[in-house]
Amino acid sequence: MRVYLAQGELEAARTAFQHAEAALAKTYYVPYRRALYVIVDWMQFWVASGEVDRATHWAEELAQQTSVPSPLACEREEVARSRLLLAQKRPSQALSQLEPLQVMAEQQERLSHVIEIKVLQALAYQMGQQVPEALSALAQAVRLAEPEGYIRCFVDEGAPHGCPAFQAPGTGTQARADALCGYAARGISPGWQET
Repeated sequence: MRVYLAQGELEAARTAFQHAEAALAKTYYVPYRRALYVIVDWMQFWVASGEVDRATHWAEELAQQTSVPSPLACEREEVARSRLLLAQKRPSQALSQLEPLQVMAEQQERLSHVIEIKVLQALAYQMGQQVPEALSALAQAVRLAEPEGYIRCFVDEGAPHGCPAFQAPGTGTQARADALCGYAARGISPGWQET
């Protein structure tokens, strides 16, 4: 589903999403498994396909339920909620929610989650017109991702296409933005070219 979403193929993503729901329904279904394995992907799908109402309904239902016993599953639910906050253009609330998640992911050495959270923070800062903070969060994500070859989270978030928004004329950040965005764009998005 992630690959289809990154390529903008919503119908193929919808089919993959429906297959994932059907497969999950056939297993021993518990909210813990949903939270741990698929809820962030579902949120990305709902937001990308314009189903923000469905995502909001999920978040409202979740708020009324007892939380799952796993800190990791709780983190994944909170990351999904942060994605919803970003879709609702509420970057300050998303940043407030992401900060403790980042700390926990760093303490537990879950590198891919730290990178994902940093990218979401960069998007939130960008949305709030805080370019230096956005670039700093993006730089931290790239610094963590590049040695290990992590690139999926940048593709999933559309980082190459979002990078021009990080370019603030007259602020001295153009070269830094180009360098950061170049990593995310390398070999992934044929329509995006480094300058």
